[in-house]
Amino acid sequence: MKITVIGGGPGGLYFALLTKKARPDYVVEVFEQNAADDSFGFGVVFSDDTLDEFLSRDPESYERIRDHFAYWDDIAIHYKGEEIRCGGNGFCGTSRMHLLGALQGRCRDVGVALHFEAPIDPATLKIRFASSDIIVAADGVNSPIREHFKAEFKPTIALKSNRFCWMGSTRPMAEFNYFFRETAHGVICAHTYQYQEGRSTWVFEMDEACWQGHGFADADEETSRDRLQQLFAAELDGHPLLLNRSLWRRFPRIFCENWHHDNIVILGDAKASAHFSIGSGTKLAMECGIALSDAVLAEADHNVEAAFKAYDGARRVPCQVVQHNADVSLAWFEHMSRSFDMEPMQFAMTVMCRAKSVTYDNLLIRDETFIARADTEFYDRLYRETGDDYRKSRPTPMFTKFRLREMELANRVVMAPMAQYKADEAGNLTDWHLVHYASHALGGAGLIFVEMTCTSPGARITPGCPGLWTDAHEAQWARIVAFIHEHSGAKIAMQLGHAGRKGSTQVGWAKPDYPLDEAEKNWPLVSASPLPWHANASQVPQELDRAGMDAVVAEFVQAAARADRAGFDLLELHCAHGYLLASFLSPLTNTRSDDYGGSIEARLRFPLEVFAAMRAVWPITKPMSVRISALDWADGGIGEAEVFAIAQAFNEVGCDLIDVSAGQTVANQKPVYGRMFQVQFAEAIRNVPQLATMTVGAITEPSQVNTILHARRADLVALGRPHLWNPYFTHQAEAWYGARNQSWPAPYLAGRNQAHSEMAKVREKQIAVQKKARPAKHRRDVGV
Repeated sequence: MKITVIGGGPGGLYFALLTKKARPDYVVEVFEQNAADDSFGFGVVFSDDTLDEFLSRDPESYERIRDHFAYWDDIAIHYKGEEIRCGGNGFCGTSRMHLLGALQGRCRDVGVALHFEAPIDPATLKIRFASSDIIVAADGVNSPIREHFKAEFKPTIALKSNRFCWMGSTRPMAEFNYFFRETAHGVICAHTYQYQEGRSTWVFEMDEACWQGHGFADADEETSRDRLQQLFAAELDGHPLLLNRSLWRRFPRIFCENWHHDNIVILGDAKASAHFSIGSGTKLAMECGIALSDAVLAEADHNVEAAFKAYDGARRVPCQVVQHNADVSLAWFEHMSRSFDMEPMQFAMTVMCRAKSVTYDNLLIRDETFIARADTEFYDRLYRETGDDYRKSRPTPMFTKFRLREMELANRVVMAPMAQYKADEAGNLTDWHLVHYASHALGGAGLIFVEMTCTSPGARITPGCPGLWTDAHEAQWARIVAFIHEHSGAKIAMQLGHAGRKGSTQVGWAKPDYPLDEAEKNWPLVSASPLPWHANASQVPQELDRAGMDAVVAEFVQAAARADRAGFDLLELHCAHGYLLASFLSPLTNTRSDDYGGSIEARLRFPLEVFAAMRAVWPITKPMSVRISALDWADGGIGEAEVFAIAQAFNEVGCDLIDVSAGQTVANQKPVYGRMFQVQFAEAIRNVPQLATMTVGAITEPSQVNTILHARRADLVALGRPHLWNPYFTHQAEAWYGARNQSWPAPYLAGRNQAHSEMAKVREKQIAVQKKARPAKHRRDVGV
């Protein structure tokens, strides 16, 4: 077996080392265009978990690298003259040049042939290496091989907006430091860490306006260094900045749809890039090198194609997870100025939890003092703003009150509206609804949303959707509301909506978004424009005219009045997910040429008419909210500036809360899922127009709820699916944290103490296990 690796970075070298070590009979060679001792950049960062993997795979190279570790536990955040430290993080830095030297040495030890100053023309790749069974393209972020074969690898490359450059310094440091400096032109962050004795990495990052304002666009390396030394003189503490091809760049976000073509397989930054703010670029490349080596050793003697598929299967999802976390972290740095009005610990929590992979509970294990300080600041701020005093009880943020007008919630947990499709064909509720909503209200959530309830028979999504257009409907809802108010501390919210072009479809567990099988049972549809949901399968809706608009407004108004008489505490208008009112808001579904189409102001006109008419009949003491899709997950859809305009417009006509969702606007959407994947949209509305928000979407743990609240990403946190399988999510979380300020139904009080006792044991055991799993076994400090 002959294997040729193009690119002598850490990923390519580690693959070559492991493969040759395991199979001395293989011919393995590496071709690198630069000299052996060239290295662009300064240091690299690894976590304890990554070091564990390196130790198990090749102890010899691990020991050579470990001898030069600069190890730290603390991350220090420098913000507005304060230093906030968080311990227990377990990272190490090492010189990129030393890392390459150690891997080169080990490659030579095991017999890998190394060729330096050997550029490879990708056009001649197949000819020059015709005898190679496998060619590994590990030629970096600007990979010529990837670009030459881009039709086969299908890369997506997006240049992100911030500007950054890498420099070094002689300043020593015993921790990872984030230095945030506010300047006349914007915020600059220096990501810094020591990687060897007397040397530290300094990555400077800022947005385009700040970069232009400081004149970096016209500055050479030396001029940029001099300006940054002046700006960060205090942080550098008399030490100079060092240059090494320290050019200003924009980060290229890269991901290849295909990872192999013929006998060529792609590796490292050539395949997928991860933003430096989570320190995982080199880690990602080396871990992919491990997986590729495993796959080659297991399969390649028999079938190279099978080896490549095994590599893809082992690494695609982990790569996407790391890249997603990096993308979220990157996005926070692109908008870091939005958090610059925060108090110190709130800002520090936001920095630590920006990528969503680190949560409140993670930090509680790493550094209890850090969390205690963050909680204290949260409770102090709440006391100043509302008079609510949690400074002694300290129940965690999720168990603090929240008010909208005269509605007071006992905690910040919300059961999200979730379609049940259990009404009869006349929109009447059944016993299912009473049991469903009542049982969840007993589970402790501060606010219970009912599913989207329709204002007329033609407004339904499916024949199983509940209604609020008859006296019977009103009485049925009133029964549920009365039970919840009598037997729990929860408030209850009515969500009113009209399905629009997504109506007359099958229930969610059949064939959702497709017409009813029995054609004669389908009802006519309306929408902003005559565009069907599925081009070839769905009914074409009628474009809503003025008479139709008036009828829709009247339907919403009567339903709003009924919701008030039924006793609901909050009323929400559904303007998301491609339903009728959402179809007016999105340019993808609104192609009108009249006063209700075109600009965002025109597209807002009808939804605002509906909301204002409902607000007029809804009591002034009760709050109203609106659910919006903040992103259509499709080209040409709603953008952030329009989202801000939508939120502000609803606020001006009496909306108290923006319920922020995303997508489901068009059938060809391409959502990017992940934990808490929609929180970023609520965070933007909370921090820019600074309106109260509720977030929802893949939020599954109490620790995520506390993280969101601490970092000012939302004021309320709604959970959907977790409540489907665990109605007592909130009481369970209360027991987990030992909070004692929530009400329980009297018949359940006997179980409350046991719940607290049992959950305390589980929590203590889990914390002990996780702390034990984080020993500082890799520590051999150098110069710190």
